[in-house]
Amino acid sequence: MGYESPFRLAEDLALADVLSQGRLQIGFSTGMPHADLLGDLVYDGDWRGFDLSYGRIARVVSNLRGDYLGGPDTVIHSPGNVQRPRLQPHNPGLARRLWYGGGSLRSAGWAATNGLNLLSGNIVTGEGTDASPRPS
Repeated sequence: MGYESPFRLAEDLALADVLSQGRLQIGFSTGMPHADLLGDLVYDGDWRGFDLSYGRIARVVSNLRGDYLGGPDTVIHSPGNVQRPRLQPHNPGLARRLWYGGGSLRSAGWAATNGLNLLSGNIVTGEGTDASPRPS
């Protein structure tokens, strides 16, 4: 996710979902592997200050869910109509096929809070993660 524009990625995924007739399953995780090697090749300017955490994924998810762009007064005037802009094409079912790849209890909680499915592997453990234990 770290090398992608949240809006452009959402737009590409929405189109791929239409082309696949609604069969796309999307998995996300945070971070930017090999950032020192690839960061300057992908971004113009200093990317080191970018938010590469859950916020980037939340922006993609918002676009895929069809949230409107801009405030309530933001509209597009076209011949014959006025509409509020949002990502196109929009498929409401795509938001139910989003997965978050998390390796900590904190990430699992974030995925659940944001309505994402959890993608995990058999080598992941929540022990010793950044989440505090639940009281008994």
